[in-house]
Amino acid sequence: MSRRPFTTAEALGRLRAACDGAGGQRAWARRHGVSQTHVSQVLSGNKRFSPLLAACLGLEGEMVWRPAEARP
Repeated sequence: MSRRPFTTAEALGRLRAACDGAGGQRAWARRHGVSQTHVSQVLSGNKRFSPLLAACLGLEGEMVWRPAEARP
């Protein structure tokens, strides 16, 4: 597996694909011990992609900091 960082969009794509492969959000959530509501909220953009969901997908996250753009 590549160690290239994923964008949030790519991680969400993996979550969608995993849910589809499991037969839906509810089935995937049950299998991984998370709530279907949380999965739905993340996929709809109402909550941020969480470290818990990342771990369920075999991903790990890290926070990246970069210099802010100069303000006028």
